[in-house]
Amino acid sequence: MQKALPLGAKVHRGSTSPWRQQPMTPVWPGNVAATHLDGRKEQTKVKVKDVMSAELQGVRTDTSLQEAAEHMRILDVGSLPVVSPEDNRVVGMITDRDIVVRSVARGDDVTNRKIGDIMSTPLVCCHEEDDLEEASAAMKAKRVRRILVLNEKDQPVGIVSVGDLSQGSIDGSELTSVVRHVSAPMSQAQ
Repeated sequence: MQKALPLGAKVHRGSTSPWRQQPMTPVWPGNVAATHLDGRKEQTKVKVKDVMSAELQGVRTDTSLQEAAEHMRILDVGSLPVVSPEDNRVVGMITDRDIVVRSVARGDDVTNRKIGDIMSTPLVCCHEEDDLEEASAAMKAKRVRRILVLNEKDQPVGIVSVGDLSQGSIDGSELTSVVRHVSAPMSQAQ
């Protein structure tokens, strides 16, 4: 069985999320060139924590697909971490695409089908101190559009998405490559 990760936020119960109302942290495109007082130039890379969406909301494995979709609509997000009801640890991720492709398209009853039946596993994670290029490479390698972000204690602290890459140091050609790769049909992605 896969190791589960603790979730730092409470399970969403239908209230609106304040994180969408907070201003984004300003980031500069490309690597940031810093000039020291002695004239030396230094390149610094944008970190995942600079562009990720923070303040996670999660759903339990026993949540219905309809309830999860409603949470996504209220929060205006495309994915939610899935937590175990026994110990509130992250055990997977549910995306809007998971709900549509793995359930709705098959004619499932979304009011009775549970998240635990169709969630995406194993989790793809990165750390908040990772360079954005590392997250980009992980998305491309694992063909995912969103990655759970962990802190130094391996606790979830946010999600970084393909859209977040455009706000960081990923250049246009690399961003295009990632989007094409994760969006391609499985037969073309190999």
